[in-house]
Amino acid sequence: NSTGIGINLVSAFFNSIIYATFPVFAGVLVSALSAYGFAKLNYKGRKIVYEFMIFTLMVPGCVTMSSSYVLFDRLGWTSGVGLSLPLIVPRCFGAIGTVMFLREYFKGIPDDMLAAARIDGCGKLHIFTAIMLPLGTPALIAQFVLGFIGVYNDYQNSLIYLKYPEQYTMQLALSFFNSEYVDKALASAAAVFGIVPLLIIYVIFQNKIISGISFS
Repeated sequence: NSTGIGINLVSAFFNSIIYATFPVFAGVLVSALSAYGFAKLNYKGRKIVYEFMIFTLMVPGCVTMSSSYVLFDRLGWTSGVGLSLPLIVPRCFGAIGTVMFLREYFKGIPDDMLAAARIDGCGKLHIFTAIMLPLGTPALIAQFVLGFIGVYNDYQNSLIYLKYPEQYTMQLALSFFNSEYVDKALASAAAVFGIVPLLIIYVIFQNKIISGISFS
């Protein structure tokens, strides 16, 4: 039994890392590009679009839960055995809260610096990659870490879209683990095993997280 438990927890651990790494990383980059557009680019309707996005933050997630599942089911994304696309694809498009946070951070970057880059012949995308991203590194790292923690600890979406034991994430596996095995020592060891990545990330990036949040 202990061997089976170890294999299941290790598999769930790597599943959680996969779901919480690439989608969150891609989502932060997409959110940063959107935040750059809202903070430093002038175009018609910018304020209206941004205010509409902020308005959607007031919509509870439970409101869109059923419609999202129906959409993903019709796309054939809920019947796979491997990685679950509903837990990957939507997260790659960023988050409104991340856009709002990064927009405030990017607004603190002097416009004169961007004007000097334009004089030197830099385009909008070049300015984003050469100036905004390097200067926004603390905020980007802070949002990546916060997003990683949120996705790594996500239980609800994993419970909805993951159907097979080999697909389970760490939180889902721990819930079944605690319900099936009554040995408190094993349950405690499993919980410690699951929290290790979060502790490592915080120890490595704690200064970046604090500086990124405090500046914004």
